[in-house]
Amino acid sequence: MGLDYMIKDIKKLCIFFSLFQTLWLPYIVATLVVASRNFIITVLNASISSKAVEMVENGTFYWNVLVQMGIGIAVFAIYDSAGIFSQTTIIHRIGVTLRKKMFSHALHAKVENLDLFGNRQELMSRMNYDIDGAIGLLSYGVLSPIMCCISGIGASVIVFRVDWKLCIAVYCLGAVIFWSQCKLAKAIRNRANIVQNRKTNLFSFCMQIFNNSSLIRVSNLCNSLTDKLKLQTNQYYKENMDKGKLDGVYGFIQGVLRLFCFVGIFCYCYFASKMRLADIVYMIQIAPLICTMILSIADMYAYFQKSMVNVDRVLEIFEIPLENEDGINFEIRQENLLAAKNVICKYEDCSVKIQDFSLNEGCGNMVAFTGPSGCGKTTLLRRLLKLYEYSAGNLLLFGQEVKECNNSSLRSQISYVPQENMIFPGSVRQNILFGNRNDHISDAQIYDIFSKIGANDFLDLVGLDTSLTENGTNLSGGQRQIIAIARAILYDKPIMILDEAFASIDIKYTSSVLNYLAQSEKYIIIVSHSDNVLKKCSKFIVMNSTVHKQESFESKG
Repeated sequence: MGLDYMIKDIKKLCIFFSLFQTLWLPYIVATLVVASRNFIITVLNASISSKAVEMVENGTFYWNVLVQMGIGIAVFAIYDSAGIFSQTTIIHRIGVTLRKKMFSHALHAKVENLDLFGNRQELMSRMNYDIDGAIGLLSYGVLSPIMCCISGIGASVIVFRVDWKLCIAVYCLGAVIFWSQCKLAKAIRNRANIVQNRKTNLFSFCMQIFNNSSLIRVSNLCNSLTDKLKLQTNQYYKENMDKGKLDGVYGFIQGVLRLFCFVGIFCYCYFASKMRLADIVYMIQIAPLICTMILSIADMYAYFQKSMVNVDRVLEIFEIPLENEDGINFEIRQENLLAAKNVICKYEDCSVKIQDFSLNEGCGNMVAFTGPSGCGKTTLLRRLLKLYEYSAGNLLLFGQEVKECNNSSLRSQISYVPQENMIFPGSVRQNILFGNRNDHISDAQIYDIFSKIGANDFLDLVGLDTSLTENGTNLSGGQRQIIAIARAILYDKPIMILDEAFASIDIKYTSSVLNYLAQSEKYIIIVSHSDNVLKKCSKFIVMNSTVHKQESFESKG
């Protein structure tokens, strides 16, 4: 059972290391350089101490020896500094590489699988805390045992040449120490996993509170949420204290055993071996490196168990399947704009059926979907945009089965404006042009579009160079939506989908935008509850749980 567990962890580590394989060579070189420092420092220190004792015993002074040691120390200082700088830089590059890859993978992963992780703060936690914890394995977790192995192997050769019995005795003592420390390692990993999950939950809870602080104040929920935060903080503190106790026991045992090792070596050298005082001083500093090497394996095992919690959480993101980019290239055809037949969408605990409909509208003719909440409007749009898959039936866009179309070719033809839109820190201009592949859009063209949709007064008021905060908190909801609609128009794609995009815009702007869209050579699909919007549409479908009724506003009236 333990062996199977270890094999699984090794496989996970191989997958983790494969994520930054282009950096293997510089990482290995830098790590070996830094790892050799402990042995070199100890040998230099032991040599200097031994020579000092020898000079005191003989009453002589060796200038040539001191000069040689001075040169050696200077060369080592340069070598050591270069190694530490290189390793720090490489570790940083590995962290950046992992974050880039995780970011890209999450953006291209299947949305329905991402949803299993709950809110998106969980992804942020893994991109920050868990990647930091995982790359800690590459610095301390890998460096420490390699450093100690280099020191231990070098020390073994030196000690064995002087006294092979001492060498074997030190290895036996180290084996006993290793066995005792490994017993605690698995318990440490389990506790670290609990603490990490508790920290993630606490982080997500705080993020939700900060993101909805205004609603919380208005709803007078500050005190109750503070109490809830205290409860979660206390639980995190308790779990962390339990982990701290295990770490404390581990550290205490390690310290006692190291001291016992040092005293044992000293006693052997002094009582059981006929050594000169200078040799005893030398051996007391060199021989413990063997024990340190064996202890470091136990340390590595314990640290490995804690870091594997972070590695597991990082790899869980990379295990999310990516969207399928295969399929036929989507194209605009002279066929029905949109049609559905027996479309069934499965969720975790239920399924939703979208009733049959067919829309055959040309450019500039706006069609809409309306109906009560939960009737399938959002479900339909998500399948149309291939964010989620439908399990049965046919959903046709210009006569082409949506799930058989290539994602990129389909989405490259669609501008999508949801009810809540993205506003980034930056100028108004940068937000309007965000994601636009046309690098030659001038300010005059931007002003022209805003004029045509009746929003030129907005630009006159704020200007293109005004800096916007994250999420556009220095704008009203309607102003943010105007930017989003203008952005979608400037994408100049043949299909435009507006999902409750007019909910926060007043009637004047809504009418102007719809009048402009009605004159455009685009296929417009709208989701809305507003009669003012439905009036402008040539046709709309009233959706409910049993039947979809196709109407015009005149027939509705």
